[in-house]
Amino acid sequence: MNLKKSASDFQPEQEKEWVNSRLFIPSAYLFCAYTASVNFSFFIFVGKTYFGFFVFFSLLSILLLFITIRKQSLNKSGLVIQVLFLFAVITIPFLNRTESINPETISFQRGTVLSVEKYRYSSKVSVINDNKNKCAVFVPSEISINPGDTYIFSGKLSKISSSRIDLFAENYDLVYYYNDNDIIINRIPSYRIRIKKRIESAIQNLYTPQTASVLKALLLGNQNSVPKETIRNFTRAGTLHLLAASGLHVGIAGALPLFILPFIFRNRKASIAGGAIFILLFLLITDMPVSLVRASVMFFFSAFFIILDRKNISVNSLFLSGLIIGIISPREIYSLGFQLSFLATLGIIIFYEYYKAIFSNLKLLSSSLAMTFAAQVFIFPLIILKLNQVNFTGILSNIILVPYYSFLLIASGVSVIASFLFTYSGKLLSIPVEYLTDYSIRIVNSLSSLNGHFRTNNYQIILITLFILPLIPFFFKKFKLHKIIPIIIILISQLSMFIILSSQKVKKYENGGVCGSITIQRENDIYKLKGIFNEENISELTDEFTFNDYGDVSVEIDNNNPENLYHCRIFMNKVKTGEFHSEYASFSGAFLKILSFCESEGIKICIKR
Repeated sequence: MNLKKSASDFQPEQEKEWVNSRLFIPSAYLFCAYTASVNFSFFIFVGKTYFGFFVFFSLLSILLLFITIRKQSLNKSGLVIQVLFLFAVITIPFLNRTESINPETISFQRGTVLSVEKYRYSSKVSVINDNKNKCAVFVPSEISINPGDTYIFSGKLSKISSSRIDLFAENYDLVYYYNDNDIIINRIPSYRIRIKKRIESAIQNLYTPQTASVLKALLLGNQNSVPKETIRNFTRAGTLHLLAASGLHVGIAGALPLFILPFIFRNRKASIAGGAIFILLFLLITDMPVSLVRASVMFFFSAFFIILDRKNISVNSLFLSGLIIGIISPREIYSLGFQLSFLATLGIIIFYEYYKAIFSNLKLLSSSLAMTFAAQVFIFPLIILKLNQVNFTGILSNIILVPYYSFLLIASGVSVIASFLFTYSGKLLSIPVEYLTDYSIRIVNSLSSLNGHFRTNNYQIILITLFILPLIPFFFKKFKLHKIIPIIIILISQLSMFIILSSQKVKKYENGGVCGSITIQRENDIYKLKGIFNEENISELTDEFTFNDYGDVSVEIDNNNPENLYHCRIFMNKVKTGEFHSEYASFSGAFLKILSFCESEGIKICIKR
């Protein structure tokens, strides 16, 4: 078998659809034009260096517009409509421009809570004032606060630093840390909040604490109660995405109504509309992470096209969903979560059929392997360049655990629904789910021990080059190559990357050392970190101590300023910490509550009283 003969097998069906499509509003060039406009508006009004991104996306949008016009053979009226859409998309970021904000000039004595995102030790509360300024407020996790509550500030607000790109990406203008004198006026929780809390309560009643924590993450995307060691093992196994509400959830939530409703409605469109409604309800009871929103919007567009008897193309739905998310929240395009979610889906759409053809002889494994490799095509360079890491265990882990957790998601969801209808039936169904969840955690623990998670250090360009080698046959389909050649290239590529990274996997601070303002000392088998945590050293420290198992870690801080405490909390949340030491007794009530929570997790707290 040669590649020329099987070229159609290696060409994604979505690509063929794109070439032959007659969609009225192709969205790829619109999305790129909008992204270019957002970058240009930030370049002008915020003063950030976004000009390079503006040039890149401008050129890309022009190229895609040219391809769209050629493929669709538009007449003059069609061309005018495309130009009007393009003009509208470009002007949107300038209508709601982002200017540099001075906290001293903003009246923010009270605000309304928009949303609450719970973490392990604290919650990030989104608060907006009458002038539509948005503030990220960090409060201890045990503080009762819900959307709709009124928050009255007693301290000073701060401008978001350049290092907090995550807050910038979420449209926050200011940041604030909880003060004991702050006042929160609670209102009656919304129906949505009450439903979510009832589901969480049902899960806790049905399952043991460890299983309940994993299932709350699986069903609702809430990882806050998952033990730190479990999160670490899922990360090292390359399967943390399974505990985040995403496309997997949308696929299952949409498929179930499409399977059940045809027995009630013979009209296929009614079943599809029912699936869209079910996904919307599911979206509302979660924290609505961007991965879930993107997948949901894609499903809505697909359902919309089918109901209107229009040809649906996945890549068009993807770019339309990206465009809508960007219009609602322009800074979201800078969010790493959005970038990973968007690029992984784009990779699957374009390269899934190519990889499936390559692995077709592997029968049952072909789909899982194809999905895994296709999703990695665009996000692999991004992960290496932004996160400085690569995970080889994830390939094996996803083959095993994606189907496993798909079934577990359905089974656990059925048990919770059954518990609302008949308590004993829910309890009965929870027994096998308990066993399956516990067994899955053991599998994750075993996979995480394979040590396939590496830091990339100075090999980024080499690794990216090796990774894209298997894609050569995709772009050069005219060459006559045996089908086994791409598989050989994949094996050589993966093995070469593994050898390069394995040869340099050492503990940088095995015998102690200095990282910025932090001194690392080794006493027997305990590593003691002492000094000031800040934005210059936190990434280096968390990466080093997360990727390499240092064993027992002790933390001692040199002062109690807010920045030091904030970054210290980040380190203790990500790294397995045994002890916390401080000579300073004058901590805020919020930080003392965080330390109390740490103590309940087994961390030894030693502070001057």
